Amino acid sequence: MVNYLDTVKFTLTVTNNGPDAGVNVLVTDLLPAGLQFVSANASQGSYNETTGIWTIGELANGTVATLDIIAKAIASNINITNIANVSSDIYDPDMSNNRANATITVPAAADLAITKVANQTVVNYLDNVKFTLTVTNNGPDAATNVRVTDLLLLLPPSLQFVSANASQGSYNETTGIWTIGELANGAVATLDIIAKVVASNINITNIANVSSDIYDPDMSNNRANVTITVPPTGVSLGDLVSAANTVKAYYERYGRLPSQVVIAGQNYTMSQLLYLLTKATVNINVGNLSPIAPRAVGAPTSPSGSYRSGRLYKSAYVQVAANILSFIDLYGRAPNYAMTSLGRIPFARLVYMYSKIIAFYGTNNRLPNYVTI
Repeated sequence: MVNYLDTVKFTLTVTNNGPDAGVNVLVTDLLPAGLQFVSANASQGSYNETTGIWTIGELANGTVATLDIIAKAIASNINITNIANVSSDIYDPDMSNNRANATITVPAAADLAITKVANQTVVNYLDNVKFTLTVTNNGPDAATNVRVTDLLLLLPPSLQFVSANASQGSYNETTGIWTIGELANGAVATLDIIAKVVASNINITNIANVSSDIYDPDMSNNRANVTITVPPTGVSLGDLVSAANTVKAYYERYGRLPSQVVIAGQNYTMSQLLYLLTKATVNINVGNLSPIAPRAVGAPTSPSGSYRSGRLYKSAYVQVAANILSFIDLYGRAPNYAMTSLGRIPFARLVYMYSKIIAFYGTNNRLPNYVTI
């Protein structure tokens, strides 16, 4: 078996079984349709690829001559038989062995190519971006079980799936697989994926790969990527102070956190708010009053904790804030609790605690000396 556009080597061996020398020995091997001549190497004489004649000349009794012909398979989904005949000017008492053939099988092939573009390459935080994937079958045969793996959801949490629309097949946002099915020779399928940018000050590269059950003679065009740039943005300390006061008041009134809070016209989850509050606490402690770039933060998996009432002094709650930030960076979600000298403080109480700290900063222009739990 030889794959489409691969090369195959045919080896012809001519033996003179005697009793006399062969004179003007010739072999006719004209490559059939579906094979393209590449090169030839003869142990004796020469091969003319145009006429298909290997001129050996005189071949002594008992001697052997060989010819290697290398050819490229330029047809697919086909069986190709290559036939060779030997003759000479001397009488041959046994003509039954003067002809030989070899058959190769070339399976179906489909050169799939994929491209990927974005409708904009600079996208602001929390805006949508549309990625368009285009798969083309350059043939020569139909491709079966064509599928594209788009790594949109396998990236760090910087893109959030919104919707998808395929011209053929379907896209599964959970697995990131676009199942196209059969794609005829020359056919094109497209997929539009709309995603929300949930990180800022970052370059995001989105990668897609196409494959099928049919041999692909050119794998160099089976992978495509596009990079978008998300410029820096940030939540100002003033806006964060306002949000902290809102959440603090809500918690004190209802004994629970709201599901989200609006900061500068954008909705943030409590997990994202905890990130912003703890980041602000650490930054303020070192004199950094710059806006804070928000990021996606997953919810705690099983919030719980047990602690005693008391005071956490500034050095302690700043260190706890740094620990929370490290946890979020490592796991991409908010912690269930934070360890302190007063015990395990659960997630909701952490959000309330740091809301009080940042609310205090808004009123007094400094961090409090301690916070009461």
